Amino acid sequence: VSQSRYPYSGEEFYVLSFKPRVTKAGKKMAHTVVANSDREIKPVIVFPRQFSEGYMKCEPGTAKKIKFEKSDDGSLVLNGVE
Repeated sequence: VSQSRYPYSGEEFYVLSFKPRVTKAGKKMAHTVVANSDREIKPVIVFPRQFSEGYMKCEPGTAKKIKFEKSDDGSLVLNGVE
């Protein structure tokens, strides 16, 4: 499959969903699902410290350069969006 058929480059992730929620402490966080150009789907946690950036930049249906880090349990955590 040609890479040119995708609306994003190999360095970008396509945002499939962004689901905000409120923690027990009353802070906002989210769960998002992204896909890379190989159609690998990755769930990503957006903690309160990154919530505003994620909320503003990770609109479903858009492609973004997303930086991740791994949590202690191996989950992907949002670390930044370009």
